[in-house]
Amino acid sequence: MAQKNTLVKSKEWMAREDVAAFLQELGAKLAEDEVTIHQGGREVELSIPDRVKFKVKVKEKTKKGKTKHTLSLKLKWRDGDTPAGSISLG
Repeated sequence: MAQKNTLVKSKEWMAREDVAAFLQELGAKLAEDEVTIHQGGREVELSIPDRVKFKVKVKEKTKKGKTKHTLSLKLKWRDGDTPAGSISLG
């Protein structure tokens, strides 16, 4: 069975502008292919391959007349993955 290990987990209220700044910085680091995440005294370094699976999900849930919205962004990759390239016929 696969072993899962949570390296970083965070859930906090932030100003929209601060979230935007974090996402902009993350985008710049993704373009460079290396992302380092700091939390507490801990540091997690990620080497991002050229191709990743990118998932976007938007949900809404209404309960007692109040609507809750969720926007989820997820990147997935495996160590050592290399893109297979497009299929073609010769």
